[in-house]
Amino acid sequence: MRKRILWIIVVLLWYSIPVFSAEFVPVFDLHLLGGQSWFQNEMSSAGVNFNLNFTPALKFSESLSFLPVYSGWYLGNKQMAQLEGGGFLYQETQDHILNLELLHKPIPEIKSRLSMGYKKEWAKETKDEFWGTGLYDYDKVSIGIQQERQFTRWKFQPVIKGGVDVYAVFYPNYNSLASEVGKEVAGRKMLDHLTGEIFFNEAILLTDSLILRGDYAFSYGNFFEQYVITESADYSANKRQDYINELGLDLTYFIPLPFENLESTLGLNYRAKLNQSSQNHYDVERYIFIPHFYDYLQHKIGPQITFTLIPSNLSISISYDYAHKQFFERLAQNSTGDYLAEKMDWSLHNYGLRISYPILKSLSVEISGGLQQSISNNRFERIYRYNYVSANYLAGIAWEY
Repeated sequence: MRKRILWIIVVLLWYSIPVFSAEFVPVFDLHLLGGQSWFQNEMSSAGVNFNLNFTPALKFSESLSFLPVYSGWYLGNKQMAQLEGGGFLYQETQDHILNLELLHKPIPEIKSRLSMGYKKEWAKETKDEFWGTGLYDYDKVSIGIQQERQFTRWKFQPVIKGGVDVYAVFYPNYNSLASEVGKEVAGRKMLDHLTGEIFFNEAILLTDSLILRGDYAFSYGNFFEQYVITESADYSANKRQDYINELGLDLTYFIPLPFENLESTLGLNYRAKLNQSSQNHYDVERYIFIPHFYDYLQHKIGPQITFTLIPSNLSISISYDYAHKQFFERLAQNSTGDYLAEKMDWSLHNYGLRISYPILKSLSVEISGGLQQSISNNRFERIYRYNYVSANYLAGIAWEY
């Protein structure tokens, strides 16, 4: 039914626009990389990562454009996904996103966007698992509006954006036992939800070499089938509701260097996320009730520095970020699952290196590597992982048109 509705929207939108008078402007971006990954000192077999972005844009006039965007990627190396319950190791994943956007620019300083999108994600926990049978495979359908205003005559030339997104997420294969994940999310369709989000962001040119960007988003999520669990292990009449506040700040500094053939930029990124949920947790094995189990505050901060050689455009980027998540009520557990007196916390260190060298006008060679270390006072890892070290390296080509 969801796919049928999406195709009806596509057909109606296509025939409502004078396609034959449009200018066709395709944009193409392809990354093909191969490499290996490590998880807890165990090396995976060699794998391929593939990423494709294609936008066959249609420009009807200087003020009106239609942007259908396809994004797809396949990750053939092991990767640790950060799910709601904790870290989850995937062997392979693939994502497919189709987004349709109508862009209106009455004047160059004002942009209005109307968008509709669909996303499909498949993930394999084991190599012999069939695509489309993963526990956390999901479909996402979204619609949104956005308004942008540029103030080019002002001293700091601010760019302000704001908008609203509404999206529904469905997990067609999800079905878990209470003994595995807790009684509140046991069963089918327990993770399906509808979310509305309002967001704002702004970019300001503080000086000729310093840019400040900030963003804020508030989202409200309502779960279709997940009822709030009570202290008596019964379900209340109320369904789960989540409230999420996110704040981000980014600084970009163009470093003045005494070398004409070398450019450098330094970035500093900070994000904060406050997650509040009406849902509790009931452990049916130990008969433990924990209120507001999913409430937490997370901070993430990290620098990135990039060097570019001129005129070869050889680029080297080094990055690091540190994230810390503190749960308000969720208790840490020892390795056998017994609860401790302290609240659970979780820290994540990410180190990254990327090298890019253009060999032709639209073709580049890329090399990248990463190291991730996760540390937590929660030692119970029967399903999710909280304490681990993983790494990867990739090498390949990037083609942009």
